[in-house]
This record gives sequence, structure tokens and C-alpha cells, in this order.
Amino acid sequence: MAVPLAAAAEPCGDFGESRPLSIPVTYASGPGERELYAESHALILAASAYEHWDRLGSVPAETQDLVDTLVAQGFHVRVVCDPRGGENGGLGEVARFLKAYGKADARLIIFMTGHGWVEPRKTIGYYAGVDSPLAGQDAAALSLSSERVIALARGASPLHLLFVVDACYSAAIFTTKGGERPLRAISLIDYEALAKPTRSFITAGSTDQETPSPSIFTPAFVLGVSGFADLNGDGLVRGAELAAWLRDKVANSTGRATTPIAGHVPLTPGEIVSGGGDIVFKYDQALRPTAPDRLRSPGAGWIERPAAPIETPPEAAWPDPRYEVTYFQKASDGDRVIAALDAAGTPYASTKALLAGPQRVTNGLACHPDAPVEVVRAAARALIEGGVPLKIIDQATLRLQERRFMLQALSFGRFESAAYRPLTLQDLERLEGCPNEFAFRSAS
Repeated sequence: MAVPLAAAAEPCGDFGESRPLSIPVTYASGPGERELYAESHALILAASAYEHWDRLGSVPAETQDLVDTLVAQGFHVRVVCDPRGGENGGLGEVARFLKAYGKADARLIIFMTGHGWVEPRKTIGYYAGVDSPLAGQDAAALSLSSERVIALARGASPLHLLFVVDACYSAAIFTTKGGERPLRAISLIDYEALAKPTRSFITAGSTDQETPSPSIFTPAFVLGVSGFADLNGDGLVRGAELAAWLRDKVANSTGRATTPIAGHVPLTPGEIVSGGGDIVFKYDQALRPTAPDRLRSPGAGWIERPAAPIETPPEAAWPDPRYEVTYFQKASDGDRVIAALDAAGTPYASTKALLAGPQRVTNGLACHPDAPVEVVRAAARALIEGGVPLKIIDQATLRLQERRFMLQALSFGRFESAAYRPLTLQDLERLEGCPNEFAFRSAS
């Protein structure tokens, strides 16, 4: 269905119909399907005709590509063109959209394209309404702040919610995730992992980057959900795959490159994790090869024509996608812990704030007593092979055990002394589950 964007007035309207989405699963009795979403809805805020900022003439064509792609994948799409500031303007549509469609079995996308700015301290990012003055105190009243987005995300109740921001300084102030390798197949246990609630973000760039106009990120997003971000060739595009693919294609484009950032909002303040699920797209495999030819977005010419999906060897998969490693960054660690987890493809969540103090180094792993031995070994192996000298694997405290599917890379003060030696890969073969103080004294 065509969207009359060329001379659009706010709002542009609603397009397409929501359809349920089922994904393939593997049961003990054989392959089958299981419904993941009963409804799918998308809200696009398309700001082009700014009154005080530079106008963005490519936004209508980019929005058309988004609408066509999402409608074809079973989304009902609401387009608000040239949103104005304030709760009664187009920016207020975000709260109204979440209230109307935020059901527990729904998949929601909110895509914001336009101008953005960040306050001087770089702790709060803003998406500017078309009536907003240039960045400053007066502009905040007519812009949508990242703080407001976080509050709305936490107050919403859909199964999966993805915010996508294609704007300058689309600040990545959320907990970062990384290290996930795409799964080769969706087993029943994988379905249970995917079907946990999550509130995710993908931004076109970091807090220090101006995004180009025409956009490179938006046509790359369209190509990604059209199947080119299906990194394991299973017919599905998970949010983790999409984020990794966008980062590669946009950062390596021939235009003004930016570095897309993926993140999430914890479901409650003070948490690191965000439910553990992941949004899923199911594309038409017959239409994937011609997706680049259908793009209207002028920025698509800066993207290297995507290649075929890359197969991931079965042995590269994380043993149980319900589990992930959490890591509180420490100044003394440098980047070696995250580098080790990334290199091994270990799913993890990390804080942004660094824990100071030269005495703090990561030297241990904590796990739930019921954690499978394969998961404990895989996490420990990733850290050891990545150059992180683990000295202990231990059961988590009772408070941490409330997070059953979480392993934690921690600092164990008592084991920093030379009295205990680093664990070896051979030691890991002796594990039979999540142990109670698995450590070895140094040879005297």
C-alpha cells in the first residue's frame, strides 16, 4: 500500500494489518511451529520539514521503504510525519501508541528519524520535534528525551519492544549487550529464551557522531530485516543478528560512516539485564535477493551490496541461550574481559560505569547451583582463553541466585593472593555442575 508521503500532513496515517507470527521449533517428536507474537505494530516518527533545523529531504523516501517492508512482514504501521513537540503533539504519540498496543503477546517497533541533539554533559539525548528551536533549554520542551523514552519503555508491557533512532547524537546511554552468536536452529529451549520480555534499542550512531542525510542507517535497517541480517540462514532475523549486521554495514559504508549502537533498558531500575528475550523478524526468502533493487532511499547507494547469509558452525553456538554472563566493568580489567567474551561469542550484558580502584580485577565466575555444566565450562573457557586469569568458580550468593539464568564475572578478593593459582582448561574438565568454591592452591 502506497503512503502519500510527498505532501503528508501530520499524522500520515495507518497502513497494513497486524498478523500473528509463528516460528519453527524443534520438538522431541520432530520439527513444528509455535506462535511467538499474536500482534505486531510499528510507529514511525518521520521528521523532515523542520522550522529551525536543516530540512531532511530524504526522510519521505526512507519512510516509504520502512512502511513497505514492515507491512509485508505482518505489521500494522502508524506513520506520524513531521511530529511536533509536547505530549499533545506528534512526539506524544509514543506514549499513546504504547498504551494502545502494549499487550503481553505483542511485538512493537518505534522508529524515530530526524534531528537529534545531546546536552553538553552527554548524559541525556533528545529527538527534536519539527517545531523545536536549536539545541538548548527551550528545545528540550519540544523534544523527546532519552529519560522519557526509558520511562515509557519500563512502563510498557509488550513481549518485545524495539526503539530505533536514526538521528544525530542518538545517545547510547543504555546497558550494552554483545557477544551473541546467531543460533543455527530454533529448538524448543531456544524459543523459551526468545520469548522472554525485552526492551531493546538500536541507534544510528554514538553520542559523538552526526548521522548523514540522506541516511545510510535506515536503508541498511530495511535490508537487514529483509533477510540480509539472517547470519545463520535459518529464515529468521533476531535483534542480535540485526544489530551486528548494521554495525558492520553502516560503519563500513562508503558514505559518512557512523557506528550503530545496540542496547537495552533493564525492566526495573538498577538491573543489568532486560528480560533476556530478543525481537524476531521473519522475512520472505524469495524476495530477499531483490530487496536492494526495491529501495527508494538515496543513501542505499553508499551501502556495499549485501552478500548471502553466513552459515555458523553448530559447535560455535552457546550451549543454552537462556543463560548469559553479566559483567560490572572495572578500570583495572581494561577491555580484556569484554574482548574475551566477544571473541568466544559468549552472550553477555555489561554496565557502562567503570568500578574504580586498582585492586579490583575480575578473577572469578559465579553461577546458579542449577546451571548446566556445559554453560559453566563455556563461560569459564571463554575467559581463560581470552587471557582473563580465573582463580575460582563458585555458587552465587542467595541474592544473586534469584537471577537463575545469570552467570557473573566477579572479583573475589580472597583469591587475589598468590596462594591460589589460575584455573586451567584441564581443570574445567573436572567440573560436574556449578561448584562450591572450585579453586586450587598454588604449589608450595
